[in-house]
Amino acid sequence: MLESYARLTPGAFYLFQADSLGRYSLPAISEQVEAILGYSATELSAKPELVFDRMHPDDRKRVQTDIQHSRCNLSMFHCEYRVKHRQGHWVWLAAHSEPEQLDQEYTLWRGFLYDISAQKQAEQQLLQSGKEAKELLNHMMDAVISTDQSGKILSFNRSAQLLLGYRECEAIGQNIALIMPRSHAKRHDSYLEEYQQHQIPKVVGNKRQLEAKHKDGQLIPIELRVSEISDQEGKRFLGVLRDLSAHQQQSKMLQQLQQRDPLTQLPNRQAFLKALAETVRSNLQSPMHHGLVLLDIDAFKQLNDATSHSFCDQVLLELTKRLKQQLGTMQQLARVGGDEFAIIWPLLSADETEVLPTLCEQAEQMLNLLANPIRCQRQGCRLTVSIGICLLSPGMRPDQWLHYAESAVQHAKLRGKNNYQVFTPELARKQRTEARLALDLRDALEQQQLELFLQGQFDQAGQLTGAEALLRWHHPEHGLVPPDTFIPLAEESGLIVPIGRWLVEQAGQLLASWHSNPLSQSLQLAINISSRQFSDPSFVSDLLNCLQRYRFNPNLLHLELTESLLIDNASEVADIMMRLNSQGLTFSLDDFGTGYSSLAYLKRLPLQTLKIDRSFVRDLLNNPNDALIARSIVSLAHNLGLSVIAEGVEEQAQLQALTQMGCGCFQGYYFQRPMPVAEFAARYLQHNARSTA
Repeated sequence: MLESYARLTPGAFYLFQADSLGRYSLPAISEQVEAILGYSATELSAKPELVFDRMHPDDRKRVQTDIQHSRCNLSMFHCEYRVKHRQGHWVWLAAHSEPEQLDQEYTLWRGFLYDISAQKQAEQQLLQSGKEAKELLNHMMDAVISTDQSGKILSFNRSAQLLLGYRECEAIGQNIALIMPRSHAKRHDSYLEEYQQHQIPKVVGNKRQLEAKHKDGQLIPIELRVSEISDQEGKRFLGVLRDLSAHQQQSKMLQQLQQRDPLTQLPNRQAFLKALAETVRSNLQSPMHHGLVLLDIDAFKQLNDATSHSFCDQVLLELTKRLKQQLGTMQQLARVGGDEFAIIWPLLSADETEVLPTLCEQAEQMLNLLANPIRCQRQGCRLTVSIGICLLSPGMRPDQWLHYAESAVQHAKLRGKNNYQVFTPELARKQRTEARLALDLRDALEQQQLELFLQGQFDQAGQLTGAEALLRWHHPEHGLVPPDTFIPLAEESGLIVPIGRWLVEQAGQLLASWHSNPLSQSLQLAINISSRQFSDPSFVSDLLNCLQRYRFNPNLLHLELTESLLIDNASEVADIMMRLNSQGLTFSLDDFGTGYSSLAYLKRLPLQTLKIDRSFVRDLLNNPNDALIARSIVSLAHNLGLSVIAEGVEEQAQLQALTQMGCGCFQGYYFQRPMPVAEFAARYLQHNARSTA
């Protein structure tokens, strides 16, 4: 799109960047540059030094000085200089660009580069007699006007006639004030008077941006450069006028493009950060609170992988539409990342206790609004989002405000996604603690701080049939760290892979030790496999090596997978499961019904067991919907030839209800809390100790 706008000008659009040490780059330059210099845009972007290396020696220092002046003062850069064409001849260039201070180190210029070789040639030949000079002037795209020392117009080329509306015969002999607004004409008269008295041409040799007056009175933005020419007849002045109307319109369009997300047409991250900084500045004079709301789409990458980019684009457009419907004109909505949206929310109160409930209520409405299914391209999906909220406090910097809101989003992710969290100082302290824990977790394996706990699985008669292996971390300072605290940290840092490898090794040793005991040789052991561990290249070989090393019955090792794992790269996941299943290893689907449930993968994958999630078991007796879901899972599993385990059983009434539904296996505090391996063995693996009675 940028290139198409650049084609509207006879010059080449460019982005030029320089740092405080004078190092520079060309992040972008339009393809028109090849017609000007003979080098392609790709060549110049890759080697921006080509322009400086081939610049005329007499011009190089002046250009560098002008760049430095523009950078220090953030003033417009206007410069004319010569560069050697690829074919060896010199080309006169005019560069015009506007600087922007990106940060303390970098400055970016946006502007246009023009070939003014014909103009320079015309200036030299202007006073030559004959048709050749006049024909040359008439073919120039810029307006060229010459005057004598009194300001009387001597020549008026074809471009000047088109630009200003006067015919040549109407302009010749008139004072140059004819094409000037009244304010410029008065200044010109004073300049002319000073020149006639002191021979000091104030405007000669300087480029200026001002307005010219059309015959119909309309004001036209132009760039004017005046040169002085002397010959045997005396001194004359040559003015070259460049119409800036299209240039200004293009600059405005380009600025808008750079501030907009091309898909949703919402302000992009760059525009959002400017708005954020402006809000912080305005808040210094106002007691009114502002809220920052960040939305991050959960599992958007998985949706993209499972569908298509075009489908996800339509999903993003629908999400944008829904957000706009909820928001008013006061809120500033922006798309700040591929799956991230931000809202700056003005709140008409300085009382935090009043405004925070308003933001929380709005966040709840967003969760409900976005939970409705989205249908497009004959497909459907349900979106969930994690939302972070942060109020702007006095003295808070823009980057702090954004960081705190991002921290709240991260906390919402760790809390299971599809919820909102408000940033508080307590949350900041908690995250600092988690950050320290994440560092300590790197040493946990090496220092043998991880321990295996077991929670038994029992049949309807209360007989032990197996156990689930659960991790516990004995931290030297914090004591026993719960898994719902350190497992997400391990997932985020990638440590879940070596931890998972350690868990597989411990499971192999345990099953080998159980084999020699008649009370335990038929017990199944279930271990949880994370998505990152499953996708690790060494996962399969680690399992098979463990099986070969400890020679346990592979049917007794149960690998528990989550539904989200089955969605990611479903065909690759199926191949790995088939390969391991062929070696005797078995699989169960953990937390069934809480994620992307699909009957298709239940039929296609080598699953042996479904686990009813504890969230359905917890309210089984009081919530008819949870009871219906649990009953449906049991029925579905039986129809597919799968066994069922209900986890989170804490009451006898829950056990009885699940038994009546046909569930055959149970796990939960009603039977046994997780305990160390040695304690588990002492309790269940001695003679006559397999019953819960």
